[in-house]
Amino acid sequence: MIRLTSSFAHCLDMDGSNMNNQEINVFELTVHEDAEIFDMWSEERLDKLATDIKENGFDPRYPLTVSEIDGEWVLIDGRNRREACRRIDLIPPVYISTIDPKLAIARSNLQNHDQTQGQKAMRWAMLYPGEGKRGGDRKSNILSIFDSEPEGVSKIYVAKARYIWHKNPKLDSEKHPQLAKDVAAGLLTLTEAYDLTQRDVKRREEEEAIRQANAAKLADVRVRYPDLAALVDDERITLTDAVASSESRDLEAQKEAERLAFEAAEKERIAKEEAGRLQAEEDAKLAEEERKKREAARLAKEDFDRIQASVHQYLDQLINATCVAVNQTQLEQSKKHLDWDVFASRYHHKRVDAIRVLTALSNNLPVLIEILEVAP
Repeated sequence: MIRLTSSFAHCLDMDGSNMNNQEINVFELTVHEDAEIFDMWSEERLDKLATDIKENGFDPRYPLTVSEIDGEWVLIDGRNRREACRRIDLIPPVYISTIDPKLAIARSNLQNHDQTQGQKAMRWAMLYPGEGKRGGDRKSNILSIFDSEPEGVSKIYVAKARYIWHKNPKLDSEKHPQLAKDVAAGLLTLTEAYDLTQRDVKRREEEEAIRQANAAKLADVRVRYPDLAALVDDERITLTDAVASSESRDLEAQKEAERLAFEAAEKERIAKEEAGRLQAEEDAKLAEEERKKREAARLAKEDFDRIQASVHQYLDQLINATCVAVNQTQLEQSKKHLDWDVFASRYHHKRVDAIRVLTALSNNLPVLIEILEVAP
């Protein structure tokens, strides 16, 4: 048999039978952390409950629920009933649960009609912040009740509640964000908290975008202008001033680059113009030389043609004269009829000149014959 004292309660197993070898100091049990999601009743309401229990007895249908977790007994459900019993010095019955503590807490508390849908959704999200799948400290094959959302609460409410839970910061010592606890306590509606969270997320995203942009700017300044980055690191100038200075330097560098590019382009233009002028002069010079060559060739050809015509005429005359000279009749007649004085008076030739010319002709005839033989 279990020993009962003013601080120990009767222990029942799952089918309600006595657990004869269990002693539990119900008033000293630690409350499961997930049960803390649900608020304690007001003093006035606790006093009313204590009075009701004292006058009508403890309703055995609603014993306190405890569970052994990692070798330690923990109160899962019944904080308000325990406090009411403590006030009237009554030992309440205890039910030892072997199901998942989260599920036990949810089944016991989320059916409370005093809660709004927003509060239920928020507390469900605080119990199960994932995507609707229940975790469990133990016994994963428990009932699938409340697997996605509590009864009477839409999935949209649960989705908003989880959004609030995930998107709001938590203190190091806290399991839940303060905004989620405010919704659960009824200090804010789910919609109000959701809107606040959206605005805060947007603000934090904008701040993060600014932070990343500033980090990128500082990294850029650090690479290109280490002296400015050093001043920022030493807090001698702000990042804004450093960026402004870097942009000013960039502008000056751009202007200098444009100036140098313009000068280079101008030099190239002048060089091209000079090269064009020199080329034109060279072309003109070559054209003049070509013209002179053509003119010289023309004159040479004219001179050649003239000389050639003269030679041809000379040769023609010579051939004709030779033909006359070789005329035997004329030669015979010349012997009988040539009168030099008459000839000289008529044609004005001197005898010595005639003899010289004919002698030269006689001497040149072999050469002329050779020329005729090889001429094209």
